[in-house]
Amino acid sequence: MLKLLLCFFVFLYSTTAFTQFKVTLIAQISGSNNTATYFLAGNNNGWNPADPKKQFSFLKEQEYIIQLADVPASFEFKVTKGSWESVECTATGAPIANRKLLLTKDTTVTILVENFQSGKNLPVKKSTASPQVNIINSFFLKKLNAYRRIWIYLPADYDGKKRFPVLYMHDGQNLFDEATAFKNEWGVDEYLDSARKKCIVVGIDNGGEKRMSEYNFYPNKIEPQPTGKAYGQFIVQELIPYINKHYQTKTGRSHTFIAGSSMGGLISFFIGMEYPKIFGKVGVFSPSFWINFEEVKNTISRVKKIKRQDYYLYAGMQESEKLVQEVDTIYTLFLSKIRNASIVNTSYSLGKHDEESWHKQLPAFFEWLLDTR
Repeated sequence: MLKLLLCFFVFLYSTTAFTQFKVTLIAQISGSNNTATYFLAGNNNGWNPADPKKQFSFLKEQEYIIQLADVPASFEFKVTKGSWESVECTATGAPIANRKLLLTKDTTVTILVENFQSGKNLPVKKSTASPQVNIINSFFLKKLNAYRRIWIYLPADYDGKKRFPVLYMHDGQNLFDEATAFKNEWGVDEYLDSARKKCIVVGIDNGGEKRMSEYNFYPNKIEPQPTGKAYGQFIVQELIPYINKHYQTKTGRSHTFIAGSSMGGLISFFIGMEYPKIFGKVGVFSPSFWINFEEVKNTISRVKKIKRQDYYLYAGMQESEKLVQEVDTIYTLFLSKIRNASIVNTSYSLGKHDEESWHKQLPAFFEWLLDTR
C-alpha cells in the first residue's frame, strides 16, 4: 500500500509540475514612452533578461503584451529592460520578489510595473562579507582588455604555510556579499567559515552587460560574437598563475576546480570541457544549456575518452521541465565519455533559479568537491 501511495504522489507531482499552459500577459508600465523595449525573464526561459523570444509587444499607451505557450504550472518571472541591472522594482527603486503564478488553466493576467532599477535608484545594502574575504578591486584581464574585481576567500586557518585547493567561481558579486549581490548572495563564505573541509574560493565579477557574451562559448542568436573562449583563457593563462604565485595553493588538476550557476553554469561546463587537464572537478548549477544545447551535446560527443574529470550537475525542479530534461540528457552523455569519474546528477524538488536554492546545495557540493578519496 505504501508503495502504491508513493507512486501515486510521484505521478501527481509529475503531471502537475511539468504541465504547461498558455498565458497572455499584459504589463501596464508606468512612465513608458511607447518606444522602449521590454522582456520577460522567468523559469520558462532560464531567466534570460534579454531573450528575443520573450519580448513584449506594444499594445497601447503604457501597455505591453506578450503571449506565452510554455508556462509551467508554478510560474515565476520578472520584467526587464534587457538586463538584470534594469529589472523592474518598486516606485521608490527597492527590489521586488519574483512574480508568481500558480496555474491550473490557460489565462490572461494584467500586472503593474512601477519602475525599473538603474544605477541611480539601487538601494544601499549592508555588507555581509566574512572577514575571510579579500578583494582585488581592479584585476586586468589581458585577454578581454578589461578590469574586473576579484574576490578571494581564505580559510580561517590560512597562515601562509598550509596549502589549500582552489575553487574558481563566476558572478563574484553574488557569492559573498549582500551589498553587491543582484538579489541575495550564495553565502559561500558563511558556509565555509563553519565547514569541516576548507578551500580557497576565487570569485570573478561578471562584466554586467558583457556577461552574456563572456559566459557564451559558441555563437548563437543571442550572442553572435561571444567572448567566452577568451574569458576561459584569462582564467587559465592569467588568473590561475597569479593565484598560485601569490597564495598558498595546492596546484594541479586534482586541486583546481571551477563552478557557477545559470550562465555561470554554462561557461563552467565549457571551460571544464576545454581544459580537462587544468580542472579536476566542475560544478554546473542550473546551467543555461538551452542557449546552445546542441553545441553542449556536440562538445561531449567530440571529445575522446576522459580518464578522470568529475562533474556535479544540479537542476531545481521548480526552474523548468526543460532544464531538468537537459541536465538528465547531459548526465547520460557524460557516463558514456568519462571513465573512472564521479558524475553527480542531483535535483531539489523545491529548487528555484536563485541563490537561496544554490546555497542549500553547498554542503553536499563541497563535501563532494573536497573528497580526496
